[in-house]
Amino acid sequence: TEKMVVDDTGSNFLYGNKYIFLIINGERVRFELTKSQFEKVRPADTVVVKVKEGALGYHYINSFDVILPD
Repeated sequence: TEKMVVDDTGSNFLYGNKYIFLIINGERVRFELTKSQFEKVRPADTVVVKVKEGALGYHYINSFDVILPD
């Protein structure tokens, strides 16, 4: 489990996919979120994520939570 800063957000208007971009090991990695998760996060927000690597080397988020500002 790590705290990470959201580098950017994005979406695919044709299919409705929602993405955040995190910097992992110096690389910008895109993760797809549910609509409800995506609505909670903005660029520069800090999130707590548990990232796992899949069988083909792809990264995926196993758990996700936004740290709300005080």
